[in-house]
Amino acid sequence: MELSTDHDHDHDHDHDHGHERAHAVGEITQAASAFLGSLSADQKAKATFHYLDGERIFWYYPPMNRHGLPLRDMDENQRSLAMAIVEKTLDPVAYHRTKQIIDHESILGPIEKEAGVISFSRNPELYYWTIFGEPGGEDPWGWRAEGHHVSLHFSIWGDKIIATTPFFFGANPAE
Repeated sequence: MELSTDHDHDHDHDHDHGHERAHAVGEITQAASAFLGSLSADQKAKATFHYLDGERIFWYYPPMNRHGLPLRDMDENQRSLAMAIVEKTLDPVAYHRTKQIIDHESILGPIEKEAGVISFSRNPELYYWTIFGEPGGEDPWGWRAEGHHVSLHFSIWGDKIIATTPFFFGANPAE
């Protein structure tokens, strides 16, 4: 799985790659700005932090209380805009995998309940989106989408993705 920015090939000085990278980052920035623009003041307060806030470097993939705006607190349009950030950042395979893992919570819940193995509530709406800093500004900014078995963190500065970690996909049961 690759990022849509083709950042793993930075050693290739082909000008087309640089243009593609800048274009992809522009699309990510537009997606994040559209998402933020769709939020109420209360939602935005949950979904945003300063870029240098310690929350940006925190990650934990097991189920737990998290900071950010969960899917359950978004309307359908906002959910679509949140997923657009992921779609614009990841390649199609990684984007599809992200959606599969989130949807998998709906499958595992009943299986675990039937087996009498319930340690927490499985809920595909307990995935949280967070924006750090101001998308498109002069300073670095980033985004995070995180929940049980998915933890995606990206930092952007200008027209470059400057950090792509932590990046975690998990599954239970494993494929």
